[in-house]
Amino acid sequence: MLENVQQKTIEPIIRACVAEGTRFYTDEYDIYARLPA
Repeated sequence: MLENVQQKTIEPIIRACVAEGTRFYTDEYDIYARLPA
């Protein structure tokens, strides 16, 4: 769990941990919808 879930906080973490082109499923929290595809 992350204490700070702002887009500027989670985007670098996601980019570092998820390979480009990977399809992943979320809990549909609105912060994910604003991340670039």
